[in-house]
Amino acid sequence: MSLRNISNPAGSSLPDVRTIELTLADLDRMVELERATWPPGMRASREVIARRLEMDHGTIGLETNGELIGMVASRFARFDPDDRDAFPANHDAFANQPHEPGHNAAFVYTLQALPVARGYGVPQQLMLAGRKYTLDAGCYYVVGDARCASYNGSENTGTERIRQNPRFQAAVREAVKTGQLPALEELIRDPVLRFYHRVLMCTFAWVIPDYFPDDEPSGGHGIIFYNEYPPE
Repeated sequence: MSLRNISNPAGSSLPDVRTIELTLADLDRMVELERATWPPGMRASREVIARRLEMDHGTIGLETNGELIGMVASRFARFDPDDRDAFPANHDAFANQPHEPGHNAAFVYTLQALPVARGYGVPQQLMLAGRKYTLDAGCYYVVGDARCASYNGSENTGTERIRQNPRFQAAVREAVKTGQLPALEELIRDPVLRFYHRVLMCTFAWVIPDYFPDDEPSGGHGIIFYNEYPPE
């Protein structure tokens, strides 16, 4: 039975969930997952996904009963939380590049789960799997770029239902105007940012305009966050 056709009782778990490394042999499944999880304008094309795999980006999936229900993907890069100018200007530069020599960080550019699987803890499982992968590779920063759909709301996208939050929108606009990060309590008015902060206890670094240029719900803005795991 497909997971898409069952209910999602809170607190329940999925049977026989396996963590797998995704390859070009999984391309069709990855494209299907992309369409099911992201709103229009945010979906990577088949060609982009294939190119990422060909660059040997770390791509980890979760499957149950042969169905791909989520994945997390990253590339290795250099990161300095005090150097905004050295950071990629947009998601394309963040995600669609080869690994960088002398890396100290993993740029996690996608974390996605089927909508019906999200209440089963699939995003949290993906985070743990992705963190282990990056730490095993010698990285001590894990960096993410988040959408912020509370800026304009995404109730009509078909893949999520996030309401517009005027206070959040005002805080983001002020951040772009002044270059100062909004207060934490303003940022976590967005449910996705609140989830990342609660689960990861991450540090928010920057608000970047025109980061997701085709993401109408976020107004194009990207929110950069990171965790630091100092080497022992």
